Amino acid sequence: MYKILHINFIFLILFFSFLIGKELNTNEQLFKQAITYERMGKFQLAEEIYLELLNSDPKNSRIYFQLKSLYKRNKNYLELEKLLGNRIKIFPNDLQTKIEIGEIYLKNNKKDKAIKYWNDLLMEFESNKTIYYLLFQIFSTNKLDKKLISLVEKGRLKFNDSSFLSYELGNYKSEKLDFYTSIHEYLKFLKKKPKQLNIISSKILIMSDDTTNFKIIKKSFNDYFQNNTSGENKVIIHVFIDFLLKTKNYTEALNQLNLLPLKNENDYQFQMNFADNLRNEKEIETSMMVYSKILESLKNKNELNEKSLSKLTAKTLYGIALSYEEKMQPNNEMKSISGFFANNFFFQLSILINQKFSTELINETFNMYDSILTRMNENDFSSQAHFRIAELKYLITHDFEGAIKSYKSASNKNIRDIYLKSNLRISDVNFSAGKIDESIFQLENMLENSYFNNQEKELIKINLIKKYFLNGKLETSNNLISEILLLIKYENIFFNDLIELKRYIEKHYIENDFQNKDAFLNYLIGEKLLAQNKIIEAMSYFNDVLKNYGKTSIIPETTFRLAQINQQLENYEKSLSLLKTLENSILKSEAMVFSSEITDRNLNRKIEAEKLYFQFLQDFPKSIYSEPVRYRLREIKGE
Repeated sequence: MYKILHINFIFLILFFSFLIGKELNTNEQLFKQAITYERMGKFQLAEEIYLELLNSDPKNSRIYFQLKSLYKRNKNYLELEKLLGNRIKIFPNDLQTKIEIGEIYLKNNKKDKAIKYWNDLLMEFESNKTIYYLLFQIFSTNKLDKKLISLVEKGRLKFNDSSFLSYELGNYKSEKLDFYTSIHEYLKFLKKKPKQLNIISSKILIMSDDTTNFKIIKKSFNDYFQNNTSGENKVIIHVFIDFLLKTKNYTEALNQLNLLPLKNENDYQFQMNFADNLRNEKEIETSMMVYSKILESLKNKNELNEKSLSKLTAKTLYGIALSYEEKMQPNNEMKSISGFFANNFFFQLSILINQKFSTELINETFNMYDSILTRMNENDFSSQAHFRIAELKYLITHDFEGAIKSYKSASNKNIRDIYLKSNLRISDVNFSAGKIDESIFQLENMLENSYFNNQEKELIKINLIKKYFLNGKLETSNNLISEILLLIKYENIFFNDLIELKRYIEKHYIENDFQNKDAFLNYLIGEKLLAQNKIIEAMSYFNDVLKNYGKTSIIPETTFRLAQINQQLENYEKSLSLLKTLENSILKSEAMVFSSEITDRNLNRKIEAEKLYFQFLQDFPKSIYSEPVRYRLREIKGE
């Protein structure tokens, strides 16, 4: 008997569970149906379903918010008031809903009633900070400026906190274009919460979009400093310096920086970051001045522990060395808008063509990196210093043997990125030195090395593809590209480069006839020689391709490459002559831009260049080069 009763009881439980589940499923279907009706504009049908569902489940917030949104959208304030009133009965402590009832009064043109209602609420909950934040949002949304300011003043008095709601008020004043007050409020907030420096910095920077605003912002800062002479203003000076730096007011930024003491590691780190930013902005001399000041200060800093002192000294020396290196780099303004497969990894040349460097500057740079290695104990910057020395030897002085030795010294397994980059570079150096097999063998060994993870091995494979390609191993390159494209995501920075290279190989070799294949292979010998910095030999091969394979598919690319080399060698007229032959080719747009740039930047014939740029915009209005060309035209005109 007991067993029978037990079984029946279980059955009842299962049965009712089934009914409840069925009901829940039905309600979900109805809810989705109501949303569909909303999207179709059938608001009455949607409302009926929401009301039915809410009646059966009054505490369901999901349904409540959906219905509230529907009423607000349709400005059905009468029904909305009822809905909010019912919500309060169920949740009597819901401040948000109580405040929204006041907003309904306002929407129904009962402003006085709304104000009284909110005042009563504030009186009832005056010790609850939440109500101030909620009311601030309501007053802000409904443009009740006087009530908003009164609310802030009341809150600050109540909680004895001059920064209460300062962030919110700063945002509000910024929207009202009252930047002066906005900044004062942001600085109050920042003084209390210094870790929010980056957020406030970004907000202030957004304001500085014209000269007038810039003056207002500066005045706001200066007035703040005058009125807040007591206490710690360091974080405020930090944000002011950041603002001046980002608006390229470097001298003023430096003046502010000099007001800051150097007492602890954080102080040094801030000034170090400042110097780094100056260097990145190509303000090399100023950055070196800051680095030197830091280095001098570090000599007598007994309060810093030995580890911190060593780290900061090494970092400063590294910054100075990088600054020397930056001084050797070609002017960014001379960087071409168009190019030979612009930004494609597989066509980028490591070794700089025809760059003239001061022997004195090169030696100073080497000496700075040597200082890190000789003056400091083994530290995080030792590997970086070895790597930079190796880069100089490889790219600048072309000391391939010395470069490999330095790359090996940089290869610290504890620093993964440098270890990987150093080993990849050893392969590059061997390739440039004509040791092709050794270069490829290096990469193949790296693929077998269990130290490297899958992501690192993807990069190794990409470098291997480049070596195979330049060495004329086109089937191998193409197969490896197909393999790696199955593994990497399209967001990968090399994805488009790989696709472009694959199409390039297929177009000029895989899918072409014998003569086109032969032309392409000869052209690739030129590319290989170019990668080895054998400029004259490369030009000879490219010229032979033009002479012997005049009707093949690779002629436009060969011509453009020759034009590029001649421009680098300062043979500008020859370069222009070559580009002119591309007027009816697939590289017409690139040739037009490049011709314009040579005329503009190299020959300094601005009037002629302007005409060429305008002609390009007329012929190719939708080109990827259109916007950079327009920008360059504005630069020429001084806009």
